Amino acid sequence: MDTFLEDYITILRVEKNLSPKSIEAYKRDLTRYIDFLEEEKDINNLEEISPKHIRGFIRVLNDAHLAPASITRAFSSIRSYHSFLSGENLVQQNPSQLLDAPKPSRKLP
Repeated sequence: MDTFLEDYITILRVEKNLSPKSIEAYKRDLTRYIDFLEEEKDINNLEEISPKHIRGFIRVLNDAHLAPASITRAFSSIRSYHSFLSGENLVQQNPSQLLDAPKPSRKLP
């Protein structure tokens, strides 16, 4: 399922001119997401991904006690990747467009 991940990473590097650190973060987030889909949900086709799978991945990140900013960044990476797949007509639907970004929790004073 990660067939198109390298194409996406190339676009981030060449067309969007992102910094190496940003590209590394995108790749790390998306690799973890794809591994979750393949290993935990037995999904091997991009068309099988639904909003519930994305929510499930975000829940896993929450359960792993990742920082809210890291979870928000991961969601942004996922949304951007699905937009790429949809924009390139590699999938018919973008399951992430139906979801709101997770809200980072506020710290009390």
